[in-house]
Amino acid sequence: MIRNITLLLILVSTLCTKSFSQAPLHYHQVFDTAFAPNGWQAYRKGATNTYNWSNSSFGAYAGAGYLYHDYPVGTLGNDTTLDWYVSPSFDFAAGGMIDSLHLNVYIISQLTAMDHFGLYLLSGSPNPDSAAHVQLLADFTYMASGNNSWLDTGGIVIPPTAGMSYLAFKYRATNNWFTVGIDELYVKRNAATGIALVNPEQLILYPNPSGGIVQIKGLDRSRNSVLHIYDQSGRELETLSVRDNQPVSLHLADGIYLYKIISTGGGTASGKLMIKN
Repeated sequence: MIRNITLLLILVSTLCTKSFSQAPLHYHQVFDTAFAPNGWQAYRKGATNTYNWSNSSFGAYAGAGYLYHDYPVGTLGNDTTLDWYVSPSFDFAAGGMIDSLHLNVYIISQLTAMDHFGLYLLSGSPNPDSAAHVQLLADFTYMASGNNSWLDTGGIVIPPTAGMSYLAFKYRATNNWFTVGIDELYVKRNAATGIALVNPEQLILYPNPSGGIVQIKGLDRSRNSVLHIYDQSGRELETLSVRDNQPVSLHLADGIYLYKIISTGGGTASGKLMIKN
C-alpha cells in the first residue's frame, strides 16, 4: 500500500513538472532585461556582423526597458540581417490570442523591399529552420514611420495548433535605418473548448459574388480579426487581417472558394465565396 502511494506521488509530481514547463494559460512578458529569461531565444539566420536583439531603456512604453532591434546601416547591399526572437513553448491546441502587444516601428528613410517585421507562430521547434510549420500571424512592417511612438496591436488570433508552439518575432533588413521596439506582451491561451462561437449570421462577408474586394460586417471595431480563404479541397490560399467594414483585396481567379472568419470578439462564420472578375 505504501509503495503504491509513493508511486502515485511520483507520477503526480512528474505530471506537474511537465505541465508547468510550458507557459501558463495567461502569459505576460515585459522585456525589461536583455534576452529576457524564461525560455526566450534569439536565432540569427542572416548576417551576424550587424546589430542583434538587445534591451533598451530609452523611451520605454512601460517599466525599465523593452526588447529592441537596432538598424543595420553601413552593411553591404546584399548583407541581410535576418534575426528571430522566439518564446518559450505554448500549448495552443485550442488556439489563443495576443490580448495586447505594444510596438514601436521606426524608420528615418523609406522602407525597402527587404525590410520586414512580423509575428509568427512556429510549431514543433523554436528554431525557424527546423520548425514543422511557420505561420505569419501579423505583419507589422506597415507600421514603420518617423513618429517614434508606441502602438497597441492586440487582438491577434492564434489558431489551434497541435504540439508545442512558439511565438516568434522576425526582423529582416539590409542597410537601412529600420528599428523595432517590443514591450508588454500579453498572451491568452484558450481553454479546451477553443474559441467561443456566436451566431454566424452576426458576421457577414459581402459582396458575394465579388470581383475580388470584400468587406466583413459585425467585427469588433477595436481589433483585428482574421479571414481565411480555402479552395474546395480545403487547401488554405490566403490569410488576411481584417477590420469591420474595411475593404480587403483577394488575389483569386474566378471560381468558388470556402471562407472562414475568426473574430477577436469571439465569433466565427464560414461559407462559400464566388469570385467573378
